[in-house]
Amino acid sequence: MVLLWSGVQLLRDPTFFWCTDGQAQFAPWYHEVVRSWHDGEWPLLSRNSWCAGNLAGEFQCGTFSPVFNALLVAIWALPLSIPLKVATLSIVHLMWMAMGVFLLGRLRGLTAPLATAAALATSLSGWVIAWAATDWIPYLTGFSWVPWVWWALQTATTSDSVWKRWLRPGLFVALLVTAGNAFAAVEVAIITGWLGAQAIISSRNWRALGPLAAAGVFGTGLSAPAWWLLSETLGNSTRAEWGHKLHIAWSVPWRAWPGLILPSFVTPWRDWFEAARPHASLELACGLVPVAALVAAIIFRPVELLRKLRWDLILLGVCILIVSLPSVGQFRWSYRWLPLFHLVLALTSAAALQNGIASRAPLCGVGLVGVTWAGATLFAGTQNVTLALWLFGVAVAWPVAERFLPRTLGQWIPAAVVTLSLGATFWFVPTHAQSFKAKFSFNDGILDPAPLDPTRLYVSIHSFRETFESRSRPPGYGNIVRPGDTMEYAGLRFLNGYSSFSARDVKGLFLMEGFVDPGIAKFFIGPDGERLLLFLGVDGIVFSRDYGELASGLGPEWKKVADAPEGVAYHREPRRFFPVKTLKFLFDRPGVPLADPVVQIIAEGRNSVTVQITPLPEITELTLGAEPASRAVAPIAFVRPFLEGYQAFLNGNPVPVRSYREMLPIVELPATAGGKLELRYRPRGLTGGLMITGFTALAMLLIAVAGNWQRGKSNSN
Repeated sequence: MVLLWSGVQLLRDPTFFWCTDGQAQFAPWYHEVVRSWHDGEWPLLSRNSWCAGNLAGEFQCGTFSPVFNALLVAIWALPLSIPLKVATLSIVHLMWMAMGVFLLGRLRGLTAPLATAAALATSLSGWVIAWAATDWIPYLTGFSWVPWVWWALQTATTSDSVWKRWLRPGLFVALLVTAGNAFAAVEVAIITGWLGAQAIISSRNWRALGPLAAAGVFGTGLSAPAWWLLSETLGNSTRAEWGHKLHIAWSVPWRAWPGLILPSFVTPWRDWFEAARPHASLELACGLVPVAALVAAIIFRPVELLRKLRWDLILLGVCILIVSLPSVGQFRWSYRWLPLFHLVLALTSAAALQNGIASRAPLCGVGLVGVTWAGATLFAGTQNVTLALWLFGVAVAWPVAERFLPRTLGQWIPAAVVTLSLGATFWFVPTHAQSFKAKFSFNDGILDPAPLDPTRLYVSIHSFRETFESRSRPPGYGNIVRPGDTMEYAGLRFLNGYSSFSARDVKGLFLMEGFVDPGIAKFFIGPDGERLLLFLGVDGIVFSRDYGELASGLGPEWKKVADAPEGVAYHREPRRFFPVKTLKFLFDRPGVPLADPVVQIIAEGRNSVTVQITPLPEITELTLGAEPASRAVAPIAFVRPFLEGYQAFLNGNPVPVRSYREMLPIVELPATAGGKLELRYRPRGLTGGLMITGFTALAMLLIAVAGNWQRGKSNSN
């Protein structure tokens, strides 16, 4: 059903799953990840973006998830366009999520038809489709594991199998964490606490706490590189600037809850800038059946509902509070918790139908749609009449079908109602138009570096207006200006990049999405900016039309190489970019005489650079007083953003690495030193995290061996 629904959407719009951040941030990262694997390198870093080059530290890239990386390589090998590759990635995860919800529902005693209805209501719910599957893909890849972890945890509390009780939950937790969604990890923590409280209070089953705790320990150990690198980069990121203040943006307003029944219901929501603006409550779409079943149970069988499903209602209430209240710090925008709310709502309502508590759900559905539509028309202004008519028709057909269809077919009616309701919702309400999102009209040229040069380093000077206002973007936008991280598609090198984990050196020059404000744009053309670009070896400048007039301030060494409706590009002649070079001056130690050895590049990869150092006898003294030649140093600068975790080795022996003005990693060698110098990116989160992962895997292996030995011994007795 998920595959069929997705296919219908793609037939209508091949770019349905390719929108905003999915186009300009996540899909370009995935493209570079696959390219890195093809080149035989672990995708820890990217050479293409100075701001967004730390793939491992981004967490959302899923660098340490073997399942996700294998899936990426397999999908990108298909002869599909980028939008269809992204669509395939989203559809696979939607199907995986649906399978997990189905198994979880069956474990909880649901029939196959009701488990299917719950799976569809969760995987095709409003926030999952409108945001996760079509924009913020890491939220989909991470949350798709939540029902699987829940299933594994609930199985563990009752099973005597060593694998099911002690090992499988931890493995699933690790796969969830490494998928790159911090919200999903916290959601699993909430579910774990809820299961533990339920086991203690209701069942007095203290033994259930053991496997729940083991899942957290083993899952944390196996995923150590992912969360350790995240913690290392967090303090140096834009996210750290959010602090611990409350964020009211994108909390679900109380007036928006009718969107559960009529997703086109318009009410003020707090947007990115915390301004209240009219917004269709598309995120709340749940397929009518869950809310109708729950409302029917509350109205007609409240006592029985509380007696049988009180724990589910407690968890549902917690979810409602989380999505409605302001968020804190890194977990800003409370509506990001809606997938968990939809999962709990779908399972709770399906259980109510299963137990006969919600037998009047079909008639309740008719009443809810009718009343909501009438109220919205009278008090909330114009609604999407076409969608309202469709939903009312589906609601009316629900009780009629249950009355006249045979029982074997009638039990599948809830699943059909969910599919028809959600299918119509996303057919009649565009996901990108209703959610303050941009839709880039990239053409096939986004994969072609021409007219730019992959061997040059560029800076793109473009504005917020041109990036996110569709009316400001000409057709084919993105071939020259390259917003966000789209330079990754063509393997071009830019200082710009879309990341909240920017390296220290440039995050003050670019805003998080990679564009610049007018003051910084003028700085690049001024004398200080020109010295910075010359020092970094920037040999290309791209001006958008908003900043095109600044090109008149360039010197004669800059030659125009491309002119298009979106902007103009210039190249510096002769080139000044060198991946590795010797410094002529040390700002923090101006009195040190410097040597200028010959530096020859042997190999340059994403995660390492190897050069041959040949010392020369000449020493340039930069002070008025003479200094002994023995004190002279040869500062070797690697022209890449400085990140904590670089290590250097001269002829196999470690040498210190430090940052140069918090911009470049440099190695200071004695003036007479020579040989092979290698710079590697090996942060503590990677090395230490892999050690923890190895020890955790070994402990799990020993537990498995001991469990099999004990079982064999029991069988022999």
